[in-house]
Amino acid sequence: MPASGWIKGIQFNVPSTFYVAGTFPWGNNDIWYTQIPRRLFEVQQYVTPGWTRIGVDIPTGQNQETLQDQVAGGVDQDFGWMRGHRFIVHVPNLHYGYGYGNDTNFPVYTRVVFRYAEQEVELAKDPNVIFGVMTGAIPAHRVTMPVASYQASIRTSLIQDYGFDGFPAFPANQRGDAIATFAQLLAANKLVQQGAI
Repeated sequence: MPASGWIKGIQFNVPSTFYVAGTFPWGNNDIWYTQIPRRLFEVQQYVTPGWTRIGVDIPTGQNQETLQDQVAGGVDQDFGWMRGHRFIVHVPNLHYGYGYGNDTNFPVYTRVVFRYAEQEVELAKDPNVIFGVMTGAIPAHRVTMPVASYQASIRTSLIQDYGFDGFPAFPANQRGDAIATFAQLLAANKLVQQGAI
């Protein structure tokens, strides 16, 4: 990577040692892309040198790092990136793009190592469980997605995958309203009724 340089919008190809023509139904140009709603990829990436900037676009080309939703950040800016390590969850039917930056005054050789888990998931269907997880009463692994600009393609992907784009958040003291809202959303969700998710 050149001195004071960056690259953005990178998608990683399926490694040629894995790819046999026709085996990946969505092509080989984005290893983390899937159209299977029950499948999520948890991806950790480690970049060397460890001070290399890492950014993410969701979807590819849409920078999600901003300051107070007004000023865009990214690997080419003074903020809006991490260094050396990043953890992200890839949602089905959505291409992500990664960016990398070198803010030193000398060129460097870089390397990216991925550690990932391919998870089979299911939508929780008990409003009490959903409320418990969202309020922290039920221990769960939580991931905050770096989405400052909620693009139409993100919403479209979530609706296509899960029949809606998520449960609204309620404070812990509004349990009754939350349970009623969650039950309504689940009852209206055709994918839930069909047993698809």
